[in-house]
Amino acid sequence: MVDSELSRGSAELPLALRPAPSSSDDDESLMMQLQRISAQFGQFRHMDEDKLKEMAAAQAAGVSDAEEAQDDEEETGDDAKKRAEELRNAKAEMFKHINSDAQQEILYTIDFLGLLLSKDNPRGSNYMSPTLKQSGVPEGSFAYDKWPVKQLDERLKKQQHLVAKGWTTEGLGASADSLLQAATKLEKEVRKETQYWGQILSVKKRGWSLRRVPRESGTLGVQFGFLEASDRFQARGFAPLRAKEDGNIILDQALVQKPKTIRVRIVEDGKTVGTSEQNNLVFAQQSDLEIEDLIRRARDSLFEQELFHEMTMESRQLLSYRTHFRDHAIVIPASPEAEASDSSQKREIHVDLIGLEDAEELLSRRPEDGLANDVALTLRLLLTYIHSQRLRKRTQQPLPMTDRARPEPQLPILRTLLNFIYHHNATTALRSYLSSVQRILARAGISFNTNLESAYASLSETINTTYSERSRLPRLDALMTVLSRPMHTTATFPLPSALDEAAALRQEVTISLRTPVAPHIQGTDISLTIPPALAGILYHDNRQAQKRILSFDTLDALQEYLDHALSMDLALNLAIKERSGLQTANSGNRHPELSYFVRRNENKEAVLLQLITHVSGKEGCLKVSWYAPDTQLDGDEAVWRPDDGERKSFKDVVKGFLNVPLPLG
Repeated sequence: MVDSELSRGSAELPLALRPAPSSSDDDESLMMQLQRISAQFGQFRHMDEDKLKEMAAAQAAGVSDAEEAQDDEEETGDDAKKRAEELRNAKAEMFKHINSDAQQEILYTIDFLGLLLSKDNPRGSNYMSPTLKQSGVPEGSFAYDKWPVKQLDERLKKQQHLVAKGWTTEGLGASADSLLQAATKLEKEVRKETQYWGQILSVKKRGWSLRRVPRESGTLGVQFGFLEASDRFQARGFAPLRAKEDGNIILDQALVQKPKTIRVRIVEDGKTVGTSEQNNLVFAQQSDLEIEDLIRRARDSLFEQELFHEMTMESRQLLSYRTHFRDHAIVIPASPEAEASDSSQKREIHVDLIGLEDAEELLSRRPEDGLANDVALTLRLLLTYIHSQRLRKRTQQPLPMTDRARPEPQLPILRTLLNFIYHHNATTALRSYLSSVQRILARAGISFNTNLESAYASLSETINTTYSERSRLPRLDALMTVLSRPMHTTATFPLPSALDEAAALRQEVTISLRTPVAPHIQGTDISLTIPPALAGILYHDNRQAQKRILSFDTLDALQEYLDHALSMDLALNLAIKERSGLQTANSGNRHPELSYFVRRNENKEAVLLQLITHVSGKEGCLKVSWYAPDTQLDGDEAVWRPDDGERKSFKDVVKGFLNVPLPLG
């Protein structure tokens, strides 16, 4: 009964089984819907009609992509699950950033549409965000117009197509021209750089020192000056290497002065008789020279300027040598003996520094050009030797330090040249004198052999002796060392009265010329050594075994003394031998006179005759004469000269004079 009641009641109670109510889509805000759709289906730009139909069909069939993916993941194992989890996390992270940016863009779009709608409908401001309203942008300030689209006809379309094609062609042509210009410029720059670095490498291979210019890290410079030069010229021996438009390099003309060179002229009585030759690089056009020639020209010009500067400073201390500065030239007397006499021919050496404007004077040839070239070469060698001495001093151990500055010694350039000139002139004058006497005596039949050992006769042997493998001294230093030493020349000759070689060795006359290279010594020391035989007749010295050494101040005094000594030897040592039993009466006489007695006959008294000899090397003659004092006899004379004069020999003439027959009184 009860069961029947329950069944009857259950049939009357209404019962419905429905799913739990879910929130309606209408209750979600627009922002929430957009986020949910984006998270579930992705971006809107990936959604189309076909994809929506596929999703609807799959939902109807009860098949979801998520379930299939899950089944696949279970089959792949733990590694696949881990990889899928990483991908999902990365995707979620990516969507997180994309959604935030997309949401911001959507908000901007809503604000834009709301501002646009507020122009026609005030209610459009409801779509504007509070931020836009507070920004101060007035409502209805933005609008749009709709223009009808005109349909172009075929002619206009064709015209616009041609215009577009023309603009495209013109743009392509301009681009091609730009590319061509860029390629040309690049090729030019490459060629310029190749030329520049090629010349830099060539300069480096030639041994020139290159380094960076201070305060210009991208510029290279060349050291062409001498590191041993004076401080005034050492800094000027470096110049930057600049590149021209074609890539060739040149020296910076702002630091390199105009080329100059030393010119040496030989002047006699105011007329130029010799001029030194100049380097062709000095007067060549700069455009015709390579970079190596330009560097060498700059080096030579700086060397010449330093040489002239040092000689100018030294000339102020050589006024006693009659060296002075006149008309921008250093005047050096080449014939000091001519300064004392007005009749002698004066020769001077003029040294000046010239440039391009004086090049025309160097074209003509003169007879003394060789001497001028030798002087110029000597001056340059002397400065080079001074540089080497400075280098040697710099490489040695320095002197102890002191509070007082050590004075720099003056460079002996002109002094060495002057000492050479003095010694050369003295040697030349002595050689000329002895040669004149030799020709005169040879004309008279008297043997007179001279031996002159000049200071430079064995110069090569002296240099080889100074230069040796052990000393490691360069040949230039060896040459300059020899020239810097005191110069010594010796001349020897036997007396004309010497009969044999043994007597000639005992009766030898020695002349010594010595020119020291010292700051306070000027000129040449002249000494004469006479044998005992000559000293006995000149000074009536009984000490026959001793020689005498005499000193002279000038060559003229030496020549006068030699004339007198040779005359005495001819008269008192040689002429007296031509007559046996000759009675002389010349005791105490210091003149070249031989006094003797000649009888007229056996019953008459003797007559005093005098034989006089006179040798003059300067005049170039030998005179022998006799006369009878206090009588009316005329006497006779014989003269010998190098080219003419008496034809008989000295002995024949003297024998005839000594045996002259006297008329009966």
